[in-house]
Amino acid sequence: MDFSNIGQIVQTALDHMATHDIYKADLMSCDSTVLGRNTDERILKLIELDKHGEYLGRYWHTMSSSPDYKSNNKITFFIRKDGKPGGIWSSIMGMIDTYEVFDYYDGYYVGTRYMVMGRNVSPMFFAYYVTDGDRVKEIIELYVTGLPETARITRIALEYEGETAAAVSALHQSFRSSDGGYVLTNENDMLDSGSGVPDSSDRVIDDQEALCSELRKRTKKCETLEDYVNAFFEVIATAKENPEEEVSYTAGTNPIRFPGIGNECFFNLMRWTPQEDDEFYQLQMNISLDTGDGKIPYDNMMDDGGDLKEKVFLSESFKALKDKKILGVDIEVIET
Repeated sequence: MDFSNIGQIVQTALDHMATHDIYKADLMSCDSTVLGRNTDERILKLIELDKHGEYLGRYWHTMSSSPDYKSNNKITFFIRKDGKPGGIWSSIMGMIDTYEVFDYYDGYYVGTRYMVMGRNVSPMFFAYYVTDGDRVKEIIELYVTGLPETARITRIALEYEGETAAAVSALHQSFRSSDGGYVLTNENDMLDSGSGVPDSSDRVIDDQEALCSELRKRTKKCETLEDYVNAFFEVIATAKENPEEEVSYTAGTNPIRFPGIGNECFFNLMRWTPQEDDEFYQLQMNISLDTGDGKIPYDNMMDDGGDLKEKVFLSESFKALKDKKILGVDIEVIET
């Protein structure tokens, strides 16, 4: 496995997700322990050591970075018979289940993160944990939406002092598929190591949560899909100008089929920006529409200096979806 080859990283992730069914994951053969209820000492030790997801996975890192992650959140860890983590499951208020399930290979293991709401299962992230002996030396995390046309990757290289890891490099990269390969379109150094990214004193920090609240207010009056799109772009236009901002649109029937998951149709608008902790935060607006059994043209676009809103309205996916019944709207901020 060549972890410097973006095409191979993307295709291997897609192949894995296409052949692994979350409903057949062998978590039930693992030991399980619930956080806060006589938690297994092995997990407590790994919680203390874990800084980047090198011991318990990127989902644990993302979740535990939130100061209120224990609120209304039941968290269960699964431990394989060989002592390695098998997965993690959280249930938020009994409505949203999120899993990261680990599968082990020679020289690395992978974690697939799924979000489950009722019968709707969505793969969200796919991570490679590249190992040197028993230690993770590099983490490569892909955001699933947009693959394979675009690839958004967080890449963290680690060094250890004793059992404690420190990041020696951390990059957030965006790629676009081109002529059978991938072209780097944006790169941010999360450690501010002089790559042209503003240091912490110059970096533009905006309040994605405030934008989220405003978007929720404005969309209460929306009736059509066009109204929702206009509201999204009007709200993000009020944010500070940010050179590290990324805005994307993904909609249509997912061309990638996953076991146990039907023809999933997306309608997603998203804005990424970094925060003080150097993590990237996504303002997401996801709209569920009644598409029946019909296949909707698929589009994945990023703001590359043009008018993304105009491109959305001109896209084949929007034309096919604009008159469909809106079933639900979810607006939230997610840390990556």
